[in-house]
Amino acid sequence: MVGQVAHASLKDQLRALRFFADHVGPETLLEQITPRDAESFVAARLASGVKPSTVNKDIRTLRGIFNLAIEPRCYLAEGTNPFRKIRERKIAAQPPRYVTPEDFQKVVNSENSLWWRAFLAQVTQLWDSFRNFRDGILISGAAVGFLRSKADVVKTRPLASR
Repeated sequence: MVGQVAHASLKDQLRALRFFADHVGPETLLEQITPRDAESFVAARLASGVKPSTVNKDIRTLRGIFNLAIEPRCYLAEGTNPFRKIRERKIAAQPPRYVTPEDFQKVVNSENSLWWRAFLAQVTQLWDSFRNFRDGILISGAAVGFLRSKADVVKTRPLASR
């Protein structure tokens, strides 16, 4: 239905509004909130130890809430969204993690159930069929390049050290 918000979205909006109201003070009028308040809110959230992805979600949520106060409700003048020019914080890319052969062996040795053995048999069979499939795969050093992509670009995926 038009105009309805999912329950999870509503919870996110209420959470972000609660944090923002605690930051600027509950007695602050909507017209008095400035981009400086928005920036100080973001800085305070980051200083409190919250992850940048959570702060980015708060920025997006509050920007949307202020847009609703501007466009359909006309509580604020056009172009006065304090979160309009606040940029999302960069999130550092984390390298892919791999299961080491030792950790894999621990898992294999720890479980002796029939289900686990069937699962390992399937994985082994899939791995053998993958190794036998040479068309479209280039193996070079410590990387595997996949030739097939939508734009015929070689996509490379790193391999574990062993």
